Amino acid sequence: MKLTAKQKKVFDCIYNCPNSPGKYAMLNAIRCLDKAWKLKKIDPNISVFLLITAEEEAATALIQALKRHHYLNSDKLNHKKHYIKTSIYIFFGEIYNHLKTLGKMAKIYPRIEDIDHNPCTSIAFEFKYKNKPFYAQSPVPFDFGVTIINNLTNEKINMLEFIKPKLEVSSMKKNIHERTENRNRLLYASSNKIYKTDYNSAIRYYEIQKKRMIQYILLFLAIDPYSKIQPFFQELLNLYIDVFGIN
Repeated sequence: MKLTAKQKKVFDCIYNCPNSPGKYAMLNAIRCLDKAWKLKKIDPNISVFLLITAEEEAATALIQALKRHHYLNSDKLNHKKHYIKTSIYIFFGEIYNHLKTLGKMAKIYPRIEDIDHNPCTSIAFEFKYKNKPFYAQSPVPFDFGVTIINNLTNEKINMLEFIKPKLEVSSMKKNIHERTENRNRLLYASSNKIYKTDYNSAIRYYEIQKKRMIQYILLFLAIDPYSKIQPFFQELLNLYIDVFGIN
């Protein structure tokens, strides 16, 4: 599998994580991604199927990390249900993308750090709020304290205030439906057709999934290594339950 030095560093963190159910789900996701790359020419259909499996296993890893640390509402997440896995994957992907686009000058700085010699994610943001440049960093716990740049004033801001207005629920639900249909087309024949994909399509999908996998590894490392519940991720889980009506 082709990886840059930075991408390899992120992937290697999973191997160095303490053992947990989520770790093995994420390792399997990486394994599926690697196999998809190797089979892209031999069998593009199987390659894409493995990429879908990698996506579902990455979602499973997040679910198991939340459950392992007893996050409120995590008991409602059934990692064996495709809808839950697909919606978790899409929801957290949307959150990650919106964090990257906060304000007009937003920048995101995910960093790999160590806690008790275990890899974990630390995240910082630079963005505009009320026409002032802000810098936000998330040491443990993930409860963002925000500082005005070039000013000693500290201020607490709920990061979800920036995200909620940007979430397009109907678009996310449409995306879930489309992904489910694509998965079923790949797996099952219709009444008059067998779906086939080609090498170029497999390559494009692989590059997309590789970038997404890095996002989910960073999210996993922001949850699983920490023994305490992270307030920011608890709020995200509550928002997910509310948006998708999970019960």
